[in-house]
Amino acid sequence: MDFTKIPLFQMFSRRMEWLSARQQVLAQNIANSDTPHYVPQDLKPLDFHGAMAAQNPVPNRTHAMHLTLSRTAGNLKVERQAADQQNPSLDGNAVVIHDELMKVAETNMNHQLASNVYRKQLSLFRLALGRGGSS
Repeated sequence: MDFTKIPLFQMFSRRMEWLSARQQVLAQNIANSDTPHYVPQDLKPLDFHGAMAAQNPVPNRTHAMHLTLSRTAGNLKVERQAADQQNPSLDGNAVVIHDELMKVAETNMNHQLASNVYRKQLSLFRLALGRGGSS
């Protein structure tokens, strides 16, 4: 069975790619914390609702009383954006180290969460296939 074709696993994979890219951007911000006029960057958040709608379009309504759902596809590109610049230093650098380190910690926690959930989902598939649920 090819797990890469299952939308749930595609979503996990995309989330892990985004988290890795964010760690790189945050590391770049920290590395340039002494660079004059450096503007810190961050990534635009992923829109998983739009991603799932693009992969599994909602069928047309067959009855006027049925609910409608959005069909707009989200942008899955990893896009950089300028981070919030609240108090640039005298040399014009807007990197605040403790803010960047908080973002790094948050990204690390999200990465661990995503990998744990991914591992549990694989375990459930193995259990359902009769191959045991241990990871």
